[in-house]
Amino acid sequence: MGWRNHLPNFRFLSFMELGRFEFWRGIRGDLKSSTGMRLIAAQDVVYIRPVGFLAKLTMDTTLVGWDNKYVYFRHDFYVRSKLVATGVVKEACVVKGSVVAPNDIFSGESPQSAAGIVESWQRFQAEVRSASDLR
Repeated sequence: MGWRNHLPNFRFLSFMELGRFEFWRGIRGDLKSSTGMRLIAAQDVVYIRPVGFLAKLTMDTTLVGWDNKYVYFRHDFYVRSKLVATGVVKEACVVKGSVVAPNDIFSGESPQSAAGIVESWQRFQAEVRSASDLR
């Protein structure tokens, strides 16, 4: 709990990290090759409602899909059955200093369960980069 008697924003990111760690640990035997070290390339959290003092928080971590370079995860946070926050993370797998393509790690096709979210997020990031290049 933070000094305002609610869950601080940075704790959501910590829980998201734990969710991805558990995901990778759980599918380790189903992968074509080692994921090596994983690096966060970007993350975003939308806070919908505050999490009150001593509220029980649960989180669902979902593999959204992957592209040629990154793996995308969605993390949904709930208090009781109400969605209180949702986060999206773009993560790269690095082996011996080089990024490994997700197609070299996973068997099968990318699920693309929320392709629209990933595509709009990629467009937004490209716009932010373009705007920062103008300065």
